[in-house]
Amino acid sequence: MPPGEVATWTAQVGRGLAFAHEAGISHQDLQPFHLLIDDDQNVCIMGLEVASRAQTADGSVGLESLRASRHAAEDDVLALGLILHHALAGQPALEEADVSLVMGRMAPRGSEFVRLPWALPRPVPDPLRAIVNRATDRQEKQRYLTARSLQRALEGWLSTLSDQNGGPLAILMDRLRSVGVLPAMPGGADRVAHLILLEKGRTNELAAIVLEDLALTYELLRVVNTAQLRGGQVSGTARC
Repeated sequence: MPPGEVATWTAQVGRGLAFAHEAGISHQDLQPFHLLIDDDQNVCIMGLEVASRAQTADGSVGLESLRASRHAAEDDVLALGLILHHALAGQPALEEADVSLVMGRMAPRGSEFVRLPWALPRPVPDPLRAIVNRATDRQEKQRYLTARSLQRALEGWLSTLSDQNGGPLAILMDRLRSVGVLPAMPGGADRVAHLILLEKGRTNELAAIVLEDLALTYELLRVVNTAQLRGGQVSGTARC
């Protein structure tokens, strides 16, 4: 599945788990088949209702109960990280389909660790890879300890991805690929005229003018590089 879609769905699950955990409810056995995606790309977490009835029936709010509730919530986050790993890798972690069994082989219960392999059916961007690997880190303290923190990490990456795909930088790159030049800022002719007058000026004065206009900077660099390339070719021909 495309990494962006997987991250979007996982962030939704993280948001849902965060609301449940804040209400004192944890899933305690989150598996891939508990996550249903409808035609509108909304994710539904199955099994929380059963967990809610089981946990509220106890009714205890002591220190041990709160500690157990926190650990159960952390296990939900680890389980979600393993499901995210499974979706991106195309196969379950440690070749074990049951998420709870995988968790039993990881710290603090076991000694095995899970990291996203480099050879994957689809390439995974490095920032997303770092999020996945942190979610399943071998050290408990290095993992996302709350569903909200994992949700926000994924949403932050998705926001950055969206900016790159449709933000100002993407527009400039499209212009450069299609036209070959960047759009100039107003007053470009005046800046060029000023540069001509500063032929014998200081380097920092020239740089201050050039760097105000990205298009002018790009064009000057291209002219200089082209001249150097041609000079190198002529010199090489002369030596031959």
